[in-house]
Amino acid sequence: QPLAQRGLTLALLQAEGTAVHSRLLRMGAVRNVVSLHERGLEDLVRGPTFHGLFPEPIRTWGVPGALPRAYRVGRARAIEGPAAIQALVAPGFETASEVILSGAGAASAEAAGGAGTVKIAELFGDRVRLEADAVAPGIVVLVDAWDPGWRAWIDGRATEVLRANGAFRAVAVPAGRHVVEMRYRPW
Repeated sequence: QPLAQRGLTLALLQAEGTAVHSRLLRMGAVRNVVSLHERGLEDLVRGPTFHGLFPEPIRTWGVPGALPRAYRVGRARAIEGPAAIQALVAPGFETASEVILSGAGAASAEAAGGAGTVKIAELFGDRVRLEADAVAPGIVVLVDAWDPGWRAWIDGRATEVLRANGAFRAVAVPAGRHVVEMRYRPW
């Protein structure tokens, strides 16, 4: 597991059975959960149960309100290191409207609220093309693993790929319609 995702995974495991657990699942665009137990998953929607090789039944759960794989937010906070994960689990964090950013350009990323949409237009293992449209500057979040090898362009102009919510990718996008491209080009 990439180091960037380790802290988020540990926070998710520690939060099981709390309201933070569901919030982290929604933030990670998790739509379904499979488990061998029920305890701590009561706020999820029970799905079918299956019998398999385990002595316990295999349970499935739906995550209500899961965010899409790509979305836009109008608020951002720049927080580095372990404090970023702590901010995600803090009571006031709103997964659908704000993002915790890390990276050199995180402090200067402009987000001014307002409505907007993001659509995945093309998706491959080493590249993605998003179409974003918003009335104000914001942050486009892609719930895919952040790595320093990712590069980004907005309408053909290079921009920084920021670490979003401890483990994902984000780009600050100005108001209007834009094409955001990300390509994996490690050193």
